[in-house]
Amino acid sequence: MRSILTTILFAVSASSWATPFLVTNPVTGTACTMYMDTVPGVTAPVVVATAPAVGNICQFDLASVAVGSHSVTVTTTSPADPVWGGGGESPKSAALPFVRPSLSGLPPAPSGLHLTP
Repeated sequence: MRSILTTILFAVSASSWATPFLVTNPVTGTACTMYMDTVPGVTAPVVVATAPAVGNICQFDLASVAVGSHSVTVTTTSPADPVWGGGGESPKSAALPFVRPSLSGLPPAPSGLHLTP
């Protein structure tokens, strides 16, 4: 019993240190495209949502985003219906502004250096 609780504790604590992800509410498309700042879109397949959400969501890893202010929008894409056609890319979502802080958690540089006898 103790080893099961320890395993659960490590799994929960490890997920708290995971990289930040941009996620959406459940979507009906089969692919998602993220537009960040002025960079061309990055496309990824939808992923299965975890509880409490049900369905597919868009999920993007933001670990490599540069320090500073950013604005991101997302679209979804669905294939054309074989009989009725249609499909294609949805309109862009509302923009989500966010700021990636500088390397947080680092201690400040030492100061007051001096020699003593």
